[in-house]
Amino acid sequence: MTNPELNQLYRQVIVDYAKNPHHFRQDLGEEALSARRFNASCGDVLQIQLVIDQEKISDASFDGQGCAISLAATSMLLDQLIGQSLTEARTLLADFSNLILGAENQGQSDSLGELELLAGIRSFPARIKCATLAGHVVTDVLDEFDDLNQKGETNGN
Repeated sequence: MTNPELNQLYRQVIVDYAKNPHHFRQDLGEEALSARRFNASCGDVLQIQLVIDQEKISDASFDGQGCAISLAATSMLLDQLIGQSLTEARTLLADFSNLILGAENQGQSDSLGELELLAGIRSFPARIKCATLAGHVVTDVLDEFDDLNQKGETNGN
């Protein structure tokens, strides 16, 4: 595939995910953990909820407002995270961050799937925060889960 063809595919995928985001809903119930972040540089705001059952992400959702890149990246990331163990999820988040920041050869897993289409964003430094916002929010949720586990406030669900 030539570079112009790849750019066209990238644009089509971003637009499709932004117009029809997966997992865009508000409430997953009481068992969900959530975090919210605001990207002050462009106004994107995301709240992500994860249901973690036996150290696995069994469901995910997001709500908020953002640009096409932010919405598409969130939708694509949640697609990849559902069904992953917490260890696999953290690896995926690190690999995605490396991809966006241009360090994709540093231990990248094979699990990025369509997220690899977002690699071109690193050519637009002002958009990197849009693409990585969801990863930061998911990391916040996973950190909250870890904190609750350390305090004995969850049973892995």
